[in-house]
Amino acid sequence: MSKNTAKKGKAAAAPESTPAKAGAKGSSGKGSKGIVLDAPAAPEPARSIFPGWTGKTPSSLMHEHCQKMGWEKPTFDVKRTPRGFVSTVVLGKRNKKTGQIETASFTLQDNFKPTAVEARHYGATYALHRVNSHKSLMMVLPPGPRDLWSQLDGEKAKAGSSEQHLYLADPFISQAAKLQHQQQQHQQALQEKARARAATPTKDNQEVTVQHGPSEYASRSAFGDQSNDSQIKKNWDKLPMVHMNQEMRAEVEDVVKKQMAGELYQMYVEEYGTQGEPQYNTMLSKTLTRMGFRDRHVAEALQYCNDQSSALDWLCLHVPEDDLPVSFLQSNYNPTITTINHTSASLGREYAIKRLSAIGFTSTTCGQIYDLVGGDEDKAVEELFRRLAFPKGQVPEDMVQDIEMEPESPEQLQELREDEMLALESIYDDRFARDGPAGARIKLDTTLHNTKDAPKIELEIRIPKTSTYPFNQPPLFIINEPDLPSYLRLSIIQRTMQYAYRSMVLAMGGPIVYDVVEWIQDNLRGILDNPPSLVQLTEGLISVDASQEEESQDSLAALTDPQASESLLVKTTQTKLSLNGSAARKDNKRDARRLNIKPNGPGSIAMLKNYESLCASDVSFQALQMARAKLPAWGFKDQLVKAVKDNSVVIVCGETGCGKTTQVPQFILDSWIQDCIGEHANIVCTQPRRIAAIGVAERVAVERSTDIGKQVGYAIRGENKSSRNTNLLFCTTGILLRRLHSDPTLQNVTHVMVDEVHERSVDSDFLLILLRDLIRKRKDLKLILMSATINSEFFSGYFDGCPVIEIPGFTHPVEELYMEQIVARTGHNPDFRGSNVKRTKMTEAMEEEWERTKAQYASEGLNEETIAKVKTMELYAERIDYDLVVASVSDILKRKEPAGSVDGAILIFMPGVMEIKKCIDALSVFSRTVPQTLDIMPLHAALTPKEQNSIFAPVRKGVRKIVVATNVAETSITIDGVVYVIDSGRVKETRMENNMTKLVETWTSFASTRQRKGRAGRTRPGIVYKLFSRKQSLKLAAQQDPEILRIPLEQLCLSVKAMGEKNVEGFLSRALTPPSLTAIQSALKTLEDLNALDGASGELTPLGRHMADIPADLRIAKMLIFGSVFRCLEPVLVIAACMSVKSPFLSPMEKRTEAQAKKMQFATAKSDLLTAWKAYDTWDKLRESGAGRSELKSFCEENFLSTNTLFEIQNLKVQYLEVLESIGFTSKDADQQTRSRRRSERYSCEQDNANSDNMALVKAIILSGLYPNVIKIKMPDAKFDKMIAGAVERETVTKEIRMFTKDDGRVFLHPSSILFQSNQYQVPFLVYFSKLETTKIFVHDATMVPMYGLLLFGGAVHVDHLGRGLEIGDGFIKLRAFARIGVLVNQLKKLLDAVLQAKISNPDLNVSESPVVETMVKLVSTDGI
Repeated sequence: MSKNTAKKGKAAAAPESTPAKAGAKGSSGKGSKGIVLDAPAAPEPARSIFPGWTGKTPSSLMHEHCQKMGWEKPTFDVKRTPRGFVSTVVLGKRNKKTGQIETASFTLQDNFKPTAVEARHYGATYALHRVNSHKSLMMVLPPGPRDLWSQLDGEKAKAGSSEQHLYLADPFISQAAKLQHQQQQHQQALQEKARARAATPTKDNQEVTVQHGPSEYASRSAFGDQSNDSQIKKNWDKLPMVHMNQEMRAEVEDVVKKQMAGELYQMYVEEYGTQGEPQYNTMLSKTLTRMGFRDRHVAEALQYCNDQSSALDWLCLHVPEDDLPVSFLQSNYNPTITTINHTSASLGREYAIKRLSAIGFTSTTCGQIYDLVGGDEDKAVEELFRRLAFPKGQVPEDMVQDIEMEPESPEQLQELREDEMLALESIYDDRFARDGPAGARIKLDTTLHNTKDAPKIELEIRIPKTSTYPFNQPPLFIINEPDLPSYLRLSIIQRTMQYAYRSMVLAMGGPIVYDVVEWIQDNLRGILDNPPSLVQLTEGLISVDASQEEESQDSLAALTDPQASESLLVKTTQTKLSLNGSAARKDNKRDARRLNIKPNGPGSIAMLKNYESLCASDVSFQALQMARAKLPAWGFKDQLVKAVKDNSVVIVCGETGCGKTTQVPQFILDSWIQDCIGEHANIVCTQPRRIAAIGVAERVAVERSTDIGKQVGYAIRGENKSSRNTNLLFCTTGILLRRLHSDPTLQNVTHVMVDEVHERSVDSDFLLILLRDLIRKRKDLKLILMSATINSEFFSGYFDGCPVIEIPGFTHPVEELYMEQIVARTGHNPDFRGSNVKRTKMTEAMEEEWERTKAQYASEGLNEETIAKVKTMELYAERIDYDLVVASVSDILKRKEPAGSVDGAILIFMPGVMEIKKCIDALSVFSRTVPQTLDIMPLHAALTPKEQNSIFAPVRKGVRKIVVATNVAETSITIDGVVYVIDSGRVKETRMENNMTKLVETWTSFASTRQRKGRAGRTRPGIVYKLFSRKQSLKLAAQQDPEILRIPLEQLCLSVKAMGEKNVEGFLSRALTPPSLTAIQSALKTLEDLNALDGASGELTPLGRHMADIPADLRIAKMLIFGSVFRCLEPVLVIAACMSVKSPFLSPMEKRTEAQAKKMQFATAKSDLLTAWKAYDTWDKLRESGAGRSELKSFCEENFLSTNTLFEIQNLKVQYLEVLESIGFTSKDADQQTRSRRRSERYSCEQDNANSDNMALVKAIILSGLYPNVIKIKMPDAKFDKMIAGAVERETVTKEIRMFTKDDGRVFLHPSSILFQSNQYQVPFLVYFSKLETTKIFVHDATMVPMYGLLLFGGAVHVDHLGRGLEIGDGFIKLRAFARIGVLVNQLKKLLDAVLQAKISNPDLNVSESPVVETMVKLVSTDGI
């Protein structure tokens, strides 16, 4: 290490030893002199670090080894970091030939010590192992380093053959070998390039066919022996290649650099994690220079970057393409597909632009100027040079002639020019050549390279036709050197033209060419040795404005960089984007403030007077109060109010029908009104479902004689009926969670009531963690927990032993009829033909159990026929028998109602919307066969408030009300007049299925059956018909498992992170039933895979922050956001709904072949999910055209589609659309265009579907949600048959195609996939939705994805800067591509994050209009060419 380097304290960061030659001799002092500390530290005795150790320390052993090997004394560079001290050991060896010292550095990664001395000894142990691992030195080391040596031995044993060079005894030999091999590879690539250029000249109209074939460029050399490197190169050459032609690269770089305007310094400091100004690294500088980069560019890159990877990214992005080393991008690399038919005019324009761009200007700029001047090539040349010479658009005063001169005649002009040409010819002799009547070429003394036979640079002098030189306009000076990068040529031309204009002023009509040529020869080498700044080059491209810098370099960039696609003068963008998404956010953590409650305020007095007036004179109000007084809860009013006043937390446990949900909030509000502090009351009561929040709010508003939205209101997603005067707000749990996100201390809220806490949803458990923490900060906040069935001791213990108040309920006796009794009463004959539910196979144990059950049934009086029917139904117990529902309703209708009473309403519990629809269909058919009118209506959370309200309306006399509901009717919602309940015993729970969170149908709990039974005894004795056997009821779980223990925690962890919590594990450990640490860590890893969480910082990405706002599976949330951003929303909505529900296709066992043939008619874009969308879209268009139910049913039967599933997809699609609208991810015109429709028939608007026909883009969006579920396809080797006309390639046999996933190895497409018989794959990658292992591992719902879909929407892209290619995610997917392409892709992804980050602070921002989005769409659509 040189002394200068030691002073700077800069240490090599790479773990591998990196050689470098230093001009100065390495430090000959003690190793401690190289330590860089905030304060000097004296060496501590060994015994203080290694107690009891009397042997040598690792540092002493390292010194002895260096002395024995004849090396320089080792130096130790110790640095302090926030995590502790870390040491870099630098070894040196003098090269006897050159006299210089070669160095190798070793840094023990991720091993931080509390003191500098410890770090030094452990660093010495690591370096000693690297050069002495073939010896067993473990026993001569002290205890701590001894353990480290053992650990390093284990790592060496696991190292592959490509890493064995790291453990050579002489690190300097291994380094020299690596560098020599790298140089040989580079020279070989240059030679191959030259041979290819000589042998196959490229024609202007040559068509290059793009294939995923062998490599066309030099592979990166592996750090190992040559044979191993050759094998690695062969492996990479077999991989598919990603292309991006010059035009596309130009467009991408133009967008990237424009979005980076003004953020270059900050962006790279933030992006690469540097602290302060990076320090110059001599070894890294030499390494980059050896790769072929210019010294000036390397030095500039190291102003912003600390490590090799980030420096190479920086250089790939900023160095112009024609100046990049060959391994980063070949100069002739431009894959294209020619499809243009030229006219004579267009062909002339193309050749003119090629001649102009040969000067050094970009084709885009030349085309713009050529069109600007009306297609005149001579005028275009003059305009280009004028803009180059005067980037600000104004000619400096020292370049303006005071007197305008004109020639006396054309003859005089010609004579003066001829005289000058003769003089130049005599001066430059054979270096001068005439080029037409108005031009010449001169070979300059300066050469391109400082070598003996290097060619001389040629200068062309061209006098435009319209020029009056030497009187006014100077000639044009052009550098003709194709091997000189265009930006350097234009830099020379720019300065030359500026000097020429000044010379014209001084010459006063005299010749100037000789003066200019001599000036060029004097200054050319300096310009070549000091190229223009790359940052200025980039900034000039995007921010050339007359009001900015006076330096002419600004516009040079716009003319030189091959990516400028707009006018030369582009104003600086005002919006600065942070590419790592780390824009400053406001801290939403506020200090908790106590409520300032003052009695007898004007508002409180007015509320008290109004309340007293209602009690005294309002008859209807008095009647309502009398009805309230009959509820069991009324008798506990005073006790409840006192308990709430005296305690922070109170638990209310009340039986169904006691009135706790509607009355407890009113008791508290009334007490505050009577205490004359009513205006300060701010009570928030949560309900688990939207329908409950609306229903309870409206009921309470009626009881208080007020309109909804005034004193009493409600808030659900997408609808808020409250005002400033609202004292009692009913809302869903999610609404309160979002409020806590923006207002963590719930300022001005006095009471929080959480109803139905027994359900133990993830949201309610999450809410309880937050509220428990909050009440410890806000002593004035009151929390009331309510439920009908609650483990009061468990909840009380969680809240520090808070009091529990139990309110008994009153219900009439309810008779229970189980399935076997219903079958006996009705004579029902089960028919399960065509059922999709598999019949349970009877085992020997089950047969024995059945015999016992059969005997019990016989003892109860059931005959043999009934018992046989019950056995059949037991085998299909998981299938809902809708005919049994009809039989139960028929039995109810035959019962005699008590005299003087209305017909009792029937409440039927079904697990989901689709089952409700099937049940209603069956009942509708039955209703035509009975004399009584049946009013059948659904009840579920997806209904509109208006549809929900119809449930509670009374029916006219003689009409029987039948409500078919989900478990939403178990609690909170009370339907008057219910006497009969039909319980299917089924419920849909959120569970993990097929690697995705889904609603899965399962058996309900015993507690839920009690709740359902209780609904039948509210007004008079009732009956519950249970569609499951008594035996099955004994198997039901006592309580539903907490949702936090049965589902993946990705959504919860995302929400916790969105709340600002750093330690997710610690936060969730405070839950009622904490999840396992493994489940949490798995969830965090999934968030990283989905790009919702930054693995390095642990912070949410901008995408993750938006995903946190969508209450759906994270994969679906990601797809929905991207579907909206990239304007292909409608197909993405349908696909997301299909993933959440199931495929609409049916496959009956007896007609499987016919069903698959029908499915293939909808096959779309080699995607099973798009095929499902196509089937839905066809059905939806038929429905939109006015087709009746019978026609739709016929269509579905003919094409083997499930009508119920299609309707369920439609319903869920609308819900997803509403969610996107609520968070600002749909166009503003969407509401006006779609609100006029019925809710179930709404569509996304036209603006959001501009790209919905772009199947490549839609498949990329599918990939964004399904990644990392990626399949690699390995095609068999091509086989040929000999024919008379020659060899003909055989068609690929489908069975020979092999497919692999990262975790499972070989997998197989399920026979139901439309790709099952496919034998051609344009891209060798699929994504899949789910997999199932039977005899083999089958994948379902596969989609072939575009290459750029993988790059832009898959995992993180890791760039191999030295030429092999790109790796996606964890390396399972490898692609061949030049480094520049990988860097551009990464920058686009970061810029998309930046735009999404901007939308967080500005929700009205239209992300879809961003140039970044448009460019990504184009890349995916065109595959880069």
